[in-house]
Amino acid sequence: MKKIDDIDVKILEILSEDARASISEIGRRIHKSRTAVEARITRMEEARVIQGYRVVLGEQGPRVGPANEAFLIIRHSGGSDCHIIWKEIKQHPNVVECHSLFGPLDLIIKMRYAKFEELMSVKEHLSGITEVREVTICPVLKTWS
Repeated sequence: MKKIDDIDVKILEILSEDARASISEIGRRIHKSRTAVEARITRMEEARVIQGYRVVLGEQGPRVGPANEAFLIIRHSGGSDCHIIWKEIKQHPNVVECHSLFGPLDLIIKMRYAKFEELMSVKEHLSGITEVREVTICPVLKTWS
């Protein structure tokens, strides 16, 4: 892939602010033709610099997808095993975030789920990983903002 230059960075900044910005609008803002902007975006998509576009809902937005949330607390066998566990769980579509921790807990995963059985299935999967010593599930009962 061709190296990312200042123009590509400007395009990425605009798309990061507004993923719905039109190619024409981006072109006007960076003083490039629509064709040039489209070619650059296509090149960055093919090189996986741009891996997708998404909607980010505000707190007042409707709840979309599974309505329940839980935290999975993981203790592993030691060393720096968090990245191994992350590789296993990051493909799950309902994982919201994952944090490696310092202290008695090694990893905490926030996920959404529709049915409790789905949560238990994820726990079983994680428990089957050699590096995982213990998985505790903590369904969220109430959230305050």
